[in-house]
Amino acid sequence: MIIRSRAPVRISFGGGGTDLAPYCNIYGGVVLSATINKYVYVTVIPNDTKSIKITSVDYKKSLTFGNLKDIKFDGDIDLIKAVILRMKPDFGFDITLRSDVPPNTGLGSSGAVAVAIIGAFNHCRTDNKLHKNEIAELAYKIESEDLKNVGGRQDQYSAVFGGINYMEFWKDDCVKVVPIKINQDYILELEKHLILTYVGDRGPSGEVQEIMVDQQIKDSITGSNIKTKILDELKANCNRMFQALSKGELDFFGNLLHESWKQKKKLSSMITSSQINKTYNIAFKSGALGGKITGAGGGGCMIFFSKSNKEHLIVDSLTKLGTQVIDFSFDMHGLVTWELEKKNRSLK
Repeated sequence: MIIRSRAPVRISFGGGGTDLAPYCNIYGGVVLSATINKYVYVTVIPNDTKSIKITSVDYKKSLTFGNLKDIKFDGDIDLIKAVILRMKPDFGFDITLRSDVPPNTGLGSSGAVAVAIIGAFNHCRTDNKLHKNEIAELAYKIESEDLKNVGGRQDQYSAVFGGINYMEFWKDDCVKVVPIKINQDYILELEKHLILTYVGDRGPSGEVQEIMVDQQIKDSITGSNIKTKILDELKANCNRMFQALSKGELDFFGNLLHESWKQKKKLSSMITSSQINKTYNIAFKSGALGGKITGAGGGGCMIFFSKSNKEHLIVDSLTKLGTQVIDFSFDMHGLVTWELEKKNRSLK
């Protein structure tokens, strides 16, 4: 039997940063995001032994272990190892991972990786199967508790549920996912006028973690007040974006993207860079109503919303600048798993 899964990455429109503790635990956080048709794919092929072979196409790594007990964290594809150890499969297997996007793009690919692996092993279970919320929460806890990576929950929940969602984050691990109810015509209009571009690697994971930590509210009274006020503004703006999308007010949504970006940059000096600023300014002058970085900052991907029928001008300008424009459409399915007989596919 061959078991496969796929989980989509996401673009974040607003609220990013408010889903981080301690802010979300105290005040409640919100995020508006959408999954796109760029996926992390996982294949699990059980074998008749206890041996485990892990292959990561993206990192060009292949590791073999005699059994689960031989797996140790050493900085080498630890996220994959961590998910396997949490799921505790009682059989040997070969697992292969491949992504449509490179690592460190700010599209939530690590969350999608964890979700896709959990989904594949969950598919193998005959009982004690995890539900959607349980899969997302486990994926988050693996990154935050097992690997000590700083981050919020939006990536994992987006990858599981798919679609365009408004998400609320509260204390005690409470998450509410609200799908945006919008006419299909407006979804197509939104999709047509969004431009996604890759501006460059965000750098080592340690630098990204530093950016994430710098966005959190501090213990000091002064630091807490400043950061809290900015996060309050980001949350309020995200709520306005939610209302704008729900009503089909897309130009207003684009303007709010611009406001969100101005607010986001105040959280940390590391969020933007000269290259990011240059990219934003060129897109804005070419017809973008607004845009923002799609992840923590420092690099990765940017998303822009175009004025009507100006997207081709933005694409031309960004291409001349040397950034990579990524074609995409929305994904409305989230995590998907399936299986097939080995006899139907060549494994060589």
